[in-house]
Amino acid sequence: MKFSEIPILMYHEIRDQYDNMMCISQKEFSRQMGLLKRQNYKTISLARLKKGVENNEETNEKLVVITFDDGHEGVYSNAYPILRDNGFIATLYVVPSWIDGKEMFTRRIGSTGKEIPLGEQYSAFMSWENLKELSNHGYDIGSHTFSHQLLVNLENEALKQELDLADKAIKDNLGLDVKHFCYPYGSFNEQIRELIVTRYDTAVSTIRNFSKITGAYSRQWVLNDISLDQFSKLLTEPSNGYLGIWLHSSVSDKIFQTDRS
Repeated sequence: MKFSEIPILMYHEIRDQYDNMMCISQKEFSRQMGLLKRQNYKTISLARLKKGVENNEETNEKLVVITFDDGHEGVYSNAYPILRDNGFIATLYVVPSWIDGKEMFTRRIGSTGKEIPLGEQYSAFMSWENLKELSNHGYDIGSHTFSHQLLVNLENEALKQELDLADKAIKDNLGLDVKHFCYPYGSFNEQIRELIVTRYDTAVSTIRNFSKITGAYSRQWVLNDISLDQFSKLLTEPSNGYLGIWLHSSVSDKIFQTDRS
């Protein structure tokens, strides 16, 4: 397998009691991780993936990248023990203004700004101490901007502030230089792209038909209605995924505007 074909899985929250398409139950997440373990998959970091892609490497190992967006508390309390028991690590994209949040909230989604119905509220978020523990155990902590704004709607100064504040918060609280980025709502334009590639090693975005886009990898969106057979197919049929990742490097210096539908 080429490193450019390694599957990248995208999760949000791991918790039983919320009716949300992006919230996976602990039982299902455990079954999915168990399948990876039985099939001899190993998790790798985005840095290792990037290096492999840049060097056009191939591998006989079964490798996978696991990512979580937003920084929900259930990732620490529910997903982390399951990942640890299976010997896996992951990448977390956090929104610093949400860290230590204790209350439920209703997010605004997509370019329409339409609110999620009450039945699709999210849980509380991790603490900086939670994130520090995960970082100490090999997890990458990336930026999902400071307050999860739709970047294409921001003026230049506000855009830079979203990035600067997020990077500073992660540096101040975790002592980490931010190397990985996730576009809120998957939306960006060429101007935003040019800024991002000067700041981060990798970035992820929602790109449909990514297999037709040079330099884009699939990041498979794992939803709560997926069967174990469907999950297994995500690992071997990346062209069926929803999301893409780009790496700005000597190999891949291209990213393309996308709107999440």
